[in-house]
Amino acid sequence: MPTIRFMCYAQYFLVGILNVVIPTIMPVLISDFGLDLATASMIFPAKSVGALFVGLLSGLWLDATGYKLLSVLGGCLSGLGLFLVAGSGTWGLFLLGFMIVGIAQAVLSTAINTLTADVAAKSRAKGLNFLHGTYSVGALVGPLWLALISSWRLSITIMATIWCGFGVWAVLQTYPQRQKQNLSKAWVNLGIIRDPAMVFCLLVAFCYNGIAGSMLGWVNTYIQQTGKVLVTISLGAVPIFYLGLSTGRFACGLLSSRFEPSRIIQVCALGGLLGYILVLYGPSSVFMVLGLLVSGLSLAGLYPTALAYMNGIESLPKGTATALMQVAMGLGAMVPPTWTGIIASTFGLRIGIAVNLLLFIPLFVVARAWMPEGQAIAV
Repeated sequence: MPTIRFMCYAQYFLVGILNVVIPTIMPVLISDFGLDLATASMIFPAKSVGALFVGLLSGLWLDATGYKLLSVLGGCLSGLGLFLVAGSGTWGLFLLGFMIVGIAQAVLSTAINTLTADVAAKSRAKGLNFLHGTYSVGALVGPLWLALISSWRLSITIMATIWCGFGVWAVLQTYPQRQKQNLSKAWVNLGIIRDPAMVFCLLVAFCYNGIAGSMLGWVNTYIQQTGKVLVTISLGAVPIFYLGLSTGRFACGLLSSRFEPSRIIQVCALGGLLGYILVLYGPSSVFMVLGLLVSGLSLAGLYPTALAYMNGIESLPKGTATALMQVAMGLGAMVPPTWTGIIASTFGLRIGIAVNLLLFIPLFVVARAWMPEGQAIAV
């Protein structure tokens, strides 16, 4: 189904652009709305809080009804929320619009990731790494998009229009057939959260997005505060990270069949830790830029590898399992960046960001305990 796969990649490319808008313009938002760091950090829970519950429901809904409704709903709601963000005159309305966007993106991400794993069943890790690599390319060009259009409100309005177009396009597609469940019985699927392999995957998802989200959400502001890099150069921090992330994901997609998932997680976590330390404690701008690149390159394989591993477990209901992964990602995007801002308002931004080094510990635990010797699941 090449058309379906192209639609998934095109949508995830735009998701990548959208997800770097806030980190890129965070200093501008702080200035435009007159925010302190703690108030500005509320953007992270605003995007994630509604997405957590609705994202979970979307997985149950997918197992019960299939792909089409979620794809259409995700596209149209994304457009509606972005129109509200673009027209907001107060911080409260901005947060409301972004909450709608977060809900829509959670619904859409569940559909896109499950659909990609479905149409690439013979090479899930490759398909999912390439999907998330496409997301990373979108995130890489996102700041360039903002630079070409001087007004952030105009750029978001254009994206809102495109998302509404995606919603219409999704109506016209023919989707793979799935074995459907009664929605009232689908709630039983939530019991998979007790499965140890599922717990490990959820830990990887939370820690990955907590580490990446905290860095991306605050790196521009942090670099500008250090004074080691010119403000104009600091605006390239997010693209540098995503250059590493996109390169790492395509590389991981090509190499995933050669290594066990536990080894991939271990190497990615070690490289990510090194890059994070370079960003925080590098003695010059060269080390900070190198740290951003190494972080993106190393963290790239964490989530797609966990997602492919999860989709390879035949006993798991894929819609619900993918939705739980999205919930873990949502918590990672909400909790660590928020506590980063709160801690930073009292102790400084470096300490606020450094607290997230603790999130690497569970990744090493998972890498060691993930796969019992002699057992493997094809990804």
